[in-house]
Amino acid sequence: MTAHYGSRDARELEIVLEANPGLASKAGYLSAGDIVLLPVIVAPAVTGTVSLWD
Repeated sequence: MTAHYGSRDARELEIVLEANPGLASKAGYLSAGDIVLLPVIVAPAVTGTVSLWD
């Protein structure tokens, strides 16, 4: 997934597992022909930061 999404965010793993029921039970071993859906994940909006010492 890191190669596809370019990140190691646990949120992405959770979204992929939700899109593929039963994938986690395969324990990392996929057979030829298994289909894994990689949904489009929209990055959360970036908000400004606040400093208490401004």
